[in-house]
Amino acid sequence: METAVLLAGGLGAALACAFVLRRVRRRRGGAAHAGSTAALERRANARLRAALSPGVGTHLETRPTVEVPVVADEDGRSWYVPVVSVDLETTDAPGPELVFEFVAPVLEAIAPVFAGERVHHYDVRFTFGPDGLLVSRSCRRVAVTPELAARLGEPSYRAFDLRRDVDRGGDGEGRPPVLWGECVAPERAVRSTE
Repeated sequence: METAVLLAGGLGAALACAFVLRRVRRRRGGAAHAGSTAALERRANARLRAALSPGVGTHLETRPTVEVPVVADEDGRSWYVPVVSVDLETTDAPGPELVFEFVAPVLEAIAPVFAGERVHHYDVRFTFGPDGLLVSRSCRRVAVTPELAARLGEPSYRAFDLRRDVDRGGDGEGRPPVLWGECVAPERAVRSTE
């Protein structure tokens, strides 16, 4: 009995270490991108803080944050996949109008940071709903290609236009652009497009 408990504890510790190492490696993008990834994250988060803040009437529970994993596609090419986490105070799924009122300013804030970089797509993830012992918050995402994100710099292109183009461009298979899809690992989203 004690041996089984010790083995289970050791296995749990080994799995936790493997998860942490994988997460750190994914966040930093490996040795070749560690410095540039950290700098991109800092700049993107600073711009995001200036553009969106929690407060009365915003539906934001906390400030949105950006992580920038480096993901390799099937051919071994490295891509940045900026992942923005937006934590909403809503108990129900937000409507598409509300979602794109966040997606557009998020992309307007962070896309200039990634100008000239190899960006596969931008993932804007929304968490919402109740959270407790028996239930966890829901997570849905909007994935936008760099080409569509760049269009937000045009004077006549707004959140409504972006929503329409994301909806038209989606294939229902999880490839960007994605309108309100399940949250998936960036690696899975990149590899599904090849």
